Amino acid sequence: MFQQEGYYLRFLNESGRVLATSGEQPNVLKRFAPKEFWQVLNCSKGDRFYQISLLLRTNSGLPWGYLQIGRSLKEWDAYLNTLRLFLFLGLPFAMLLVGGASWWLAGVAMQPIYQSYRQMQQFTSDAAHELRTPLAVIQSTVEDTRLAEDLPEVNQNLDIIERQNIRLSRLVKDLLFICRIEQQQISTLAHKPL
Repeated sequence: MFQQEGYYLRFLNESGRVLATSGEQPNVLKRFAPKEFWQVLNCSKGDRFYQISLLLRTNSGLPWGYLQIGRSLKEWDAYLNTLRLFLFLGLPFAMLLVGGASWWLAGVAMQPIYQSYRQMQQFTSDAAHELRTPLAVIQSTVEDTRLAEDLPEVNQNLDIIERQNIRLSRLVKDLLFICRIEQQQISTLAHKPL
């Protein structure tokens, strides 16, 4: 006996008269012989059934009837509706989650760049301030030297220019040293795995 839930079984003769049934029959079954092997039947309640019809033959090969096996698609349709609802509600949520995570990760990845940019701005400001004083001293000494007529004062002004030149040379060396250190730090950060 065939008692699987959601399934039905029917035997029909060639004229389409039902000879035997088993299981819950849908109300849309017709009494005539099926012409299609696979069928999807729609009930008035909105339920659907999937049906296979097989031609039965006698030992001599003559057709004598049909075997129809069907299954209710109610569980499958409920599952698909749940899946559609999940995708309809879940997809926008997932997109928001991915967008938010991407925004946050981009901000985290940009932090070393922002920090390097701020350091470069501070460095430029400090360098300009430090170089301004020796340049002003050199400029005023050159102007005084042009006005001076005696040799000791010219020598004294040249000594001042030499000292300021040495000071500027040290500043430039220090700046180059700091630049090299920062470049090494930046290249180390760039090659560090996240």
